[in-house]
Amino acid sequence: MKLDTTPQPRPTLRFCETCGKELVRKRWNNGYFEAPSVFMKRKYCNRKCYTNSKIKDNPSIWGYYDRLQRYRKKDKCERCGTTEKLCNHHIDGDVSNNNFDNIMTLCRGCHNKIHFEMGTHDTRIEKQRKYAKSGI
Repeated sequence: MKLDTTPQPRPTLRFCETCGKELVRKRWNNGYFEAPSVFMKRKYCNRKCYTNSKIKDNPSIWGYYDRLQRYRKKDKCERCGTTEKLCNHHIDGDVSNNNFDNIMTLCRGCHNKIHFEMGTHDTRIEKQRKYAKSGI
């Protein structure tokens, strides 16, 4: 059986959603081309463009929390010394400022106390009132 290695006509012009390059059907090592149905579903020219498309300009607060695990300074609270329920506190209050000097490792209790002292805490009742006023 002889392989058909002639290029197939392009179904439609398609472009990468990240870089804007024209998408072409991939040729596999065995000489076959990518199936047309697979090609029509593909949105990116390669894995690098796919990865770049997943990077967000304004990540959610939970994305910051996940990333802050890497920035943790110590394995204990810097105020009371406990090793349980640790979290990170931004000294200047800006969650996008992840400089080493701006982050404190605190337990939840000390973290809540700091925010209470600063007047930036939200109690559960206040959050419920905000939610009720928003009408969502």
